[in-house]
Amino acid sequence: MSENDGQIDNDGPGGLSHGAALPQPRLFSAGDTFFAKFVFSPVVLFGTVVLVLLTLRDRPRAHEPGIWLWIAFYLAFAGIFMWNVWQLARLKRVALSKTSLHVSNFLREIVVPLNDINTIWEIEGTAYRVCIEFKSKTPFGRQIRFSPKGLSPPRPHPIVAELRAAVAQSGTPAP
Repeated sequence: MSENDGQIDNDGPGGLSHGAALPQPRLFSAGDTFFAKFVFSPVVLFGTVVLVLLTLRDRPRAHEPGIWLWIAFYLAFAGIFMWNVWQLARLKRVALSKTSLHVSNFLREIVVPLNDINTIWEIEGTAYRVCIEFKSKTPFGRQIRFSPKGLSPPRPHPIVAELRAAVAQSGTPAP
């Protein structure tokens, strides 16, 4: 392969002809996935821990009235933010090629054949997610989640329909 041109120089038996470009997988994940996973999540985690520790340090002592209400409030506050950090940390980068799904956590990338996809569904809410369940366990588990491209796409998300169509073309329909 020539450097930086994406061309194959192999004319051998079974190889591609000279000059055939390798098809690039099409990215389905939102562009801010890396930021959400590796910048925003640690900042929120650190900020939550610092805020809770500083507030608890300055609150009244155990013998004063209302301390347990404050402790319950801050533990609930911390729990909600930790759950959000956990949700962001689980996000994957997802791209689709003709025959497979390319899934990355930005440290490792795996390639999963489309016929290994069992189910595709959407989770709506304040943070829109697409979930994919695989028929067999992968290095990222049996299920992945990603934020699809688009700020306010129509429902159902066009990426979900495209993924389902690609899986159906591979021979195994995904519900």
